Amino acid sequence: MNETRCARRSTAVYNFANPQAPAPPDFTYTTWQQAWPQAANLAQTERLALFIDAFTYVLEIDPSAAGVLQNMWDHVLKQSNLFLNTRPTNGWQSTPC
Repeated sequence: MNETRCARRSTAVYNFANPQAPAPPDFTYTTWQQAWPQAANLAQTERLALFIDAFTYVLEIDPSAAGVLQNMWDHVLKQSNLFLNTRPTNGWQSTPC
């Protein structure tokens, strides 16, 4: 997994959620369990579309990601205004976090 890409994406999500308090330079969500509740929080008051590109690559790197997502969807995310779209890997797409 590309640590730099993960850190950039984590920072972007954090900064979107906290525009008055930017993320520290070394900030990253280290687990899916940390990232999904943040998505749910962002989608509490308005619709949030979240696209995860090359999800099959994510599963190759972390096979537990699908189970974590299912659990979070069942207990947290389905009650939010989150529109979640996952896409399989295509050869031309960049590697996701």
